[in-house]
Amino acid sequence: MQHSPDRDEDAGETARIEQAAWIAAMIEAERERALDAWLAREAGF
Repeated sequence: MQHSPDRDEDAGETARIEQAAWIAAMIEAERERALDAWLAREAGF
């Protein structure tokens, strides 16, 4: 089976999108953790 440059670019683009989605999820989780910690401090815990 012959590889098509378009398919290689699509695979690379898919990998970049998946990596960006993973990074965004990690940032969101950290933001939620920081917000929870701040709210706990504000509540006196």
